[in-house]
Amino acid sequence: MVAVFLMDAFYICIRKENNIPLESRIRIGIDEQLWSAAWLEALILPLKGQLPNVEIHSSAFDQLHPSLLRGDLDAVAHPLHLCPVVPPDGIAYSALLPREEPVSTLLIRPGAHQATALFQLKDNAKVYAPHPTFSAQLLDFRPDLELTPRIEHADAIVLGPFEAKYPSDPILQLISVPLNPREVCPPPGSGAIVFQTCADDLPMRRSLKPLHHPETSALTNVERKVLRILGGNLREPLGVFCERDRMGNYQVWVCHAPDSGQTLIRERLASSTVFELAERVAARIKPA
Repeated sequence: MVAVFLMDAFYICIRKENNIPLESRIRIGIDEQLWSAAWLEALILPLKGQLPNVEIHSSAFDQLHPSLLRGDLDAVAHPLHLCPVVPPDGIAYSALLPREEPVSTLLIRPGAHQATALFQLKDNAKVYAPHPTFSAQLLDFRPDLELTPRIEHADAIVLGPFEAKYPSDPILQLISVPLNPREVCPPPGSGAIVFQTCADDLPMRRSLKPLHHPETSALTNVERKVLRILGGNLREPLGVFCERDRMGNYQVWVCHAPDSGQTLIRERLASSTVFELAERVAARIKPA
């Protein structure tokens, strides 16, 4: 039995101050179901230099945006791949933290492990995948695999980049197989953290500006724009990974399963600029 609690999201809440004095407390909230020491370390370190005196609080997911719009909170941070491509009314995406390469992970029970097989999975293994893009790609590589909606019935589960890096519970006696994002593309924007503020809260947006990472923004903008062109459905069986190589060129790997049962479309494009790059990628994979 595989017992893992998947972390789909985390949240940060910051008290409103036009000019934050050193003695002020900055309230940071994390979803009460997703608390972990690893998350705390990952979230606090980028903030220490810009927002002093951080305080950690747990927060309920369904209260974050209402509280933000009421003025009770000043900012919310969220995994980018779970955010709508168009912000909700009154909300702005104000800053992106740097992301590492968004590597997903396959966790396998020892009894289902076969070292010589693709993905090190035995024949006809049952797999739980939290996002349709992972399901589509795994079945394309291994048609013998069986998808299951129940984690407890799975021989293996897929953890997205956030879940793999910061698991909410210890994962014991499971075999970890990293999934190269160029081969198993993650959902667009995976691995990036976005700060959301009220659109008209210019002081808070200025406070967050030093945290913004332009390189992460350039890469995830390409990924997310492909999603927007295809309709913006966050559950679309679409994987996109964009990176910049040593020569400064942009490389994009993309896969898409337009319809159930249809062959997965895979493409790779290179460009010296991001100008119209997302449009070119979408044109390659968009159904006729």
